[in-house]
Amino acid sequence: MKKILVPTDFSKQATLAVEVAADIARKSGAELTLLHVIEEAVGNSMNIEGQVTSDAGWEEKLFTMKLIEKAKKQMAKFTDDSKLDGIKVKQELRIGSPYHGMNTIISEKKVDLVVMGTAGRSDLEQMIIGSNTEKVVRTAHCPVLTVHNKPQSKEFKNIVYATSMDKQEEVFSRIVRATQKLY
Repeated sequence: MKKILVPTDFSKQATLAVEVAADIARKSGAELTLLHVIEEAVGNSMNIEGQVTSDAGWEEKLFTMKLIEKAKKQMAKFTDDSKLDGIKVKQELRIGSPYHGMNTIISEKKVDLVVMGTAGRSDLEQMIIGSNTEKVVRTAHCPVLTVHNKPQSKEFKNIVYATSMDKQEEVFSRIVRATQKLY
């Protein structure tokens, strides 16, 4: 395992995901990429013909710039944390859709593992809003580890994952076995 992606919205669950990913990276020698995607605040609307128009004024642009400044400070705070000492950490800041931003990074960087925090919404919220985590789990071409609560132990004894026994999944199976030996 060489590259681990941790998408973050700087929430409690994202912070827990960073901690879990840091432990995995430290034990496997992997590089950690922290990703934050800012959803751009633009006043899009549809006209009668169904075409999207953008009337992004200076207020929206200023708001987006402030979001970028805030995200840079939060990202710097994350990367300066002593929990990441001894780990090669990269930062990625993107503007757009969180889901598409994550998928793009997964493909561009050839990510081996995604570690994501999840808040655990209710079934109704999930049905109406959807979840970026759920979308990534369903569509990513690499394993995705979701973190809901702080793990009781950092010593994983067993790892269970679903597989179709595909040739590509053999590589992940070998990585899991090698990682288990590190614990």
